[in-house]
Amino acid sequence: MGSLARIFPAAARVIPPITEALASRDVAVAAEASHTLYKFANKENYLHVDHSRTILESNGALHLVALLNYLDMFTQTSALNLLCCLSINVPESNLLAQAGVLKALESMTRTAVLSQNIELKNNVMDAIAKLELYQSGSHGNSSTKETYVP
Repeated sequence: MGSLARIFPAAARVIPPITEALASRDVAVAAEASHTLYKFANKENYLHVDHSRTILESNGALHLVALLNYLDMFTQTSALNLLCCLSINVPESNLLAQAGVLKALESMTRTAVLSQNIELKNNVMDAIAKLELYQSGSHGNSSTKETYVP
């Protein structure tokens, strides 16, 4: 899937159905969906910003924040990786603010998941910094600040 996502822009049509799988009651399915979507949103993918927007427009942020509540480390790590990509790629998105991604990422900084993965911890810190910048309105776009929903 990752190779297809990098090569064919039309592969983006599979993003909404995969994003829906994030809400699956089967935690393994949801974790695999987040792992798959990461391949679309990863910065190594030329279309990562467009794919990130599509994931967000498909309610991906809400589902990923919910996945952080699972105690399964693979599920949390997969969800965190994807949330970091989305936050870094399109930090100005109101959908991230509405889903409470900043608060969720901040709460994850105090968990065992990050203490065992330095690279992920650095990505979470970068994502938090970007979200704080854009959600505070410091980037000059007051519309983001006005539409922020805590």
